[in-house]
Amino acid sequence: DIANDAGLLSTEDDSSTITTIPIRVLKQTAKNVCRGSSSASTKHPFLCFDLTYIYSLLTKGYGLSEDIQIHICKKIQQFEVAWSLGLALKLL
Repeated sequence: DIANDAGLLSTEDDSSTITTIPIRVLKQTAKNVCRGSSSASTKHPFLCFDLTYIYSLLTKGYGLSEDIQIHICKKIQQFEVAWSLGLALKLL
């Protein structure tokens, strides 16, 4: 959802399309949003924090290089990928 709010996902009608980006794109997008140079920053007030957190978790927390390509999508075989967060919260 954060990638979608930031405009990083494909704009095609098919929400199961997979977008591949290097992690450094998250950093640059976060900089643009935090500076207010993105229209998304006014629509989503916590987007700056969310993008910064995701970038930091991937690079500092998991030790991934900024050059690593990540795959982002909204659906896999017509199922929302957000269900996994709900399941994790339920199990906790």
